[in-house]
Amino acid sequence: MDTFITSLVIYIGLIGVLASPLFVVIWRRDRLITGRNFLVGALVIGILCATIETVSERQVLQCIDAGNSDCFDSGAAGLQLLFVGLYSVAAWWNAFLIWRD
Repeated sequence: MDTFITSLVIYIGLIGVLASPLFVVIWRRDRLITGRNFLVGALVIGILCATIETVSERQVLQCIDAGNSDCFDSGAAGLQLLFVGLYSVAAWWNAFLIWRD
């Protein structure tokens, strides 16, 4: 449970920092419903990434307990990077479009 909560805080913080230009533009242009939707999306992506982190850690620990010495889950890190990256690109693109509107 500690891994999940720690990962959740880290990923939501990372997403918040990466999407900060969007939140500044939304605040200045008074698009609060869009901001709420992006905050909900950040929470969903954070929960998803924290779940992936927790499951990956458990799988690696089970692999080590089974007696294997080379246990590494590289797919989890790539999937988390993909989710955070896609969210960031969508946030930056929407910030650009809202700013031009």
